[in-house]
Amino acid sequence: DLVRSRGLGDVYKRQIIRDFRQAAQQPRADVDKLAELACSFHRYICFKSGNNVVPLIVNGFHDVNIVLWAQWVRSVGPRAAGDVLEDFLYFVTQGDAEGAIALFDTNTDEFVSRLVDV
Repeated sequence: DLVRSRGLGDVYKRQIIRDFRQAAQQPRADVDKLAELACSFHRYICFKSGNNVVPLIVNGFHDVNIVLWAQWVRSVGPRAAGDVLEDFLYFVTQGDAEGAIALFDTNTDEFVSRLVDV
């Protein structure tokens, strides 16, 4: 339940986004670092919301996960990816699980459609 992660570790979630934005501002952003940060952000939200299964899967398939996150960052662009993380955090902190899920679904659909087009 995404709403359960509201307020939990807020400082940590915001720090991940700050680190992401700072790395994304670099002239040649380190996409692998951004992928690790994006993955950590989502894994932490899942964990704090009480979902212990997704973090286990993410950890078990870490390398594949990072490749997909890196491809997502490249696909939307480092700065836009930071905006998506910020928007996702906004929905979570507002307790708007439906908004967070809709944002995640939209981004996932766009990402998958780009992969299929490649």
